[in-house]
Amino acid sequence: MSELTDRLESATAPALVTHRRADRDSLGSALGLRALLRAGTVCTPAGIRKPARELCEVTETILNEGTLPDQFDEIVVLDAPSTDRIAPVDPDAVLLIDHHEPSDLADRADLW
Repeated sequence: MSELTDRLESATAPALVTHRRADRDSLGSALGLRALLRAGTVCTPAGIRKPARELCEVTETILNEGTLPDQFDEIVVLDAPSTDRIAPVDPDAVLLIDHHEPSDLADRADLW
């Protein structure tokens, strides 16, 4: 866990990726991590569900929908165990923070 923490703390421009059609727990995880790190772009591969929109309004967050930002130094995937859950985002390596049964995204993860 300390290696994951070290990588997160040293990131200056992390891309924080939710699962497709992010719900409150996926989006909330990304927003919470962004607040903790005081850095990051929240990426939603296929938008967000209507109930999660309130989180964006309250936090005045602008989402990067469908793609990764132009510049980033880490990709952190939150609440998504598999590549199909984050498509069309298709990273080679990620930091994975997830509570589901591991799937193919764990194979790509540097740390999880």
